[in-house]
Amino acid sequence: GIDILDWQVPDSDITAHFWDFGGQVMAHATHQFFLRSQCLYILVLDGRTEINANEQAEYWLDHVRAFGSDSGSDSPVMLIGNKADLCPVNLDMARLRDKHPNVTDFYPLSCTQYRADYAPHFQRFRVDLLQQIRAVGMHGIRFLKPHFTVLQELISRSGRDSFLRKSAYESLCKDKGVAEQGDLDRGWLLDLLDKLGVVLHFPDIADLDSLILNPRWLTYGVYRLLYSEAAQQAEGRLKEQEVISILSRREVDDNLGNSLSYTPDKAG
Repeated sequence: GIDILDWQVPDSDITAHFWDFGGQVMAHATHQFFLRSQCLYILVLDGRTEINANEQAEYWLDHVRAFGSDSGSDSPVMLIGNKADLCPVNLDMARLRDKHPNVTDFYPLSCTQYRADYAPHFQRFRVDLLQQIRAVGMHGIRFLKPHFTVLQELISRSGRDSFLRKSAYESLCKDKGVAEQGDLDRGWLLDLLDKLGVVLHFPDIADLDSLILNPRWLTYGVYRLLYSEAAQQAEGRLKEQEVISILSRREVDDNLGNSLSYTPDKAG
């Protein structure tokens, strides 16, 4: 599925939010729910698969361009060749960079050899990773106090509730002094919170009257459906009642210990 982890970046005031996506082919269509712009992408390639490494890279770089771009600007991408000690990943970097100028560099790595032969490669990757994260942070938006107060309140509530009604978001913003219209208004803040992964907001879904306050609610739910026996038997075609049945079968806890409840009214 998808793991979401936070990391305090050394020697900075930046907290990085890592979203680790599963690479299984059947999961690829769900990534569009979560890919965002103004992010750093780390693309891990495997030279031992039947698919050529350049084709793997092109496939995912097109994903980043489609779902991770904003106003014509593509997010930076670091390319990694995993298990390089077993099967080197060979990339045509000149061609990839010509087509995708947002590619920063390529790093052949081996996780089993990170303290041995591949230690210098890991050190180079670590230095560049920190530099890229700080660059993203420097170009980030500086919150005003009302915006930051709303951000902190939403993070606090996400441990108790997976959803927040849009009307409750409006009330919270009003209470904390975030303007309804104008520069840096509530709509701007909501879009930014969505890009940060603090909430998930799908404005094109008209009957969704709530914001998804805990993104793990959606990631866990999507993958529970995706890998369910019922979905496999039905070749992915599930009726709404089947979705309700699969999701409401039991409560689960996310990796932070928050309880995720899938009630029938949220199956839609």
